[in-house]
Amino acid sequence: MLGARGTWALCRALIVRAECGRPVQNLDISLAVGEASAVTAIDPFSWLVRKGEMAQRVRDFDWASTELGEPVTWPASLKASVNLCLASGYPMYVWWGPSLINIYNDAYVPIAGPAKHPRCFGRPAEETWPEIWPVLEEFVEEVRRTGQAVWREELLMPVQRNGQREDAYFTFSFNPVPGDDGSFQGIACICHEVTGRIKS
Repeated sequence: MLGARGTWALCRALIVRAECGRPVQNLDISLAVGEASAVTAIDPFSWLVRKGEMAQRVRDFDWASTELGEPVTWPASLKASVNLCLASGYPMYVWWGPSLINIYNDAYVPIAGPAKHPRCFGRPAEETWPEIWPVLEEFVEEVRRTGQAVWREELLMPVQRNGQREDAYFTFSFNPVPGDDGSFQGIACICHEVTGRIKS
């Protein structure tokens, strides 16, 4: 946690077990108002508590070129969601804003593969998986409409990866993430690829 310098006090994480977990119906991010100076001009990422490849990419990315804008303007709910994502040991991503800008963690990199990573980082979700976007978009709209998680187990996804089409299988939960005002602002997804087990 960030202590006196932080803008959030608690993230209650959604946890999905690898083979037989069940979704949490909402990603509950409890935010406590801390010092307004938590993000300073000296370090606009003082709230970022994780290290690793993707944490560094969060720091280095030109967010001003996206609809998210400069990180100093990010709401506390987005910062908490990014910290939660980066801290997860499971592959996880956050899609935020009208275009669902894609932010993901180290564990998700192998799922994206070299053809998509790091190109898809900081880009709209539709550009990440265009080959399966019609399916993913339906899940997003269901979450947005109902305010409830969408859970799928061992779902076949024919993806373009490693230079070819692959029949991949995933268990995942799409979870709604509220903004600071309580309205729907994004998706947090923990996913687990089970392709090897299904095909063995």
